[in-house]
Amino acid sequence: MECKICLLTDKETNIVDGICDFCRIHDKLEKRSKNYNFWKMFNKMKREKGYQVLIGISGGVDSSYLLHWVVTNGLKPLVVHFDNGYNNPIAERNMEKLVSELGVTFLRYSTHQAEYDKLCAAFIQAGVPDVDIPNDMAMSGIVMDLAKRYKIKYILNGHDFRSEGSTPLIWTYMDAKYIQSVYKWFTGEDIKHFPLQTFKKQIYSALRGIRQVRPYYYLNIRDEDKKFTIKELYGWEEYGPKHAENLYTEWVGYEYLPKYFGIDKRIVYLSAQIRSGNIDKTEAKRLLKAKHKVKITFNDFKGVKRTHKDFETYNFKKYKLLLWILAKLKLIPWLFYKKYT
Repeated sequence: MECKICLLTDKETNIVDGICDFCRIHDKLEKRSKNYNFWKMFNKMKREKGYQVLIGISGGVDSSYLLHWVVTNGLKPLVVHFDNGYNNPIAERNMEKLVSELGVTFLRYSTHQAEYDKLCAAFIQAGVPDVDIPNDMAMSGIVMDLAKRYKIKYILNGHDFRSEGSTPLIWTYMDAKYIQSVYKWFTGEDIKHFPLQTFKKQIYSALRGIRQVRPYYYLNIRDEDKKFTIKELYGWEEYGPKHAENLYTEWVGYEYLPKYFGIDKRIVYLSAQIRSGNIDKTEAKRLLKAKHKVKITFNDFKGVKRTHKDFETYNFKKYKLLLWILAKLKLIPWLFYKKYT
């Protein structure tokens, strides 16, 4: 059964009275964004000393525009990029242009490349759909460590539920124990260099008052307007479809997942735009027919298919009350609470 509103079906999510959970979550996020005084928080950011916010950048649309917005609205950011060794050269140029033009402090981090490549290979050989989560986990660990080191209270995230939505848990699951478990299954060793963001670290950071803020939830800026601005001001360049700023992530989203699991993450992105009124279902289904050829190919999966349930993971539901409190206090994203508990 397909949702009456978006493209998701009862294979990916719960559908009640014809409407899926993700459409209901979207409506709640819209209501929350209208009822929350974001500018009150923004003014608190401006009163911070030193670096007022921490922001990650990839050279993609959302992070590039967010950096522009931060600086032109008078905030002093510390900007960080995690380089996993597979950056799209166009995205690299985009980052260089913005960082140079805006005159911000920019830190580039990389992890032990051999271990990182082995971790990605472990996920591919495990036959799970979550093969792109090491990049997101590394970035999460790095920004949290930097926030503590530089005493920054606000980490800004470029996620936009109106254009990107949220991926069903059966399509993408992420936690530090899961990553450790997959790596040990493949190598027989423990991770030594990878910047894991453990659940303990997440809770500790939240209790210290480090806030993860998603400004696009409150600003409501269309992708077309973001692109127009950064193209005009900084010569920002198109690099391909969503999340193709990284060649490994591009391969995962446009070859590995569709080929081996029948997962097309464009369904999530297009569903978000349907809910936002940017396109209708007919146009979304037409766009799904378009094919995208990836630029590079990684080792093909040839083993047994598995899920995160075949490995060790955190049981976030055990901490539902604590996570609910932290979400209410805006110390963790409300969407994280809803998705994992």
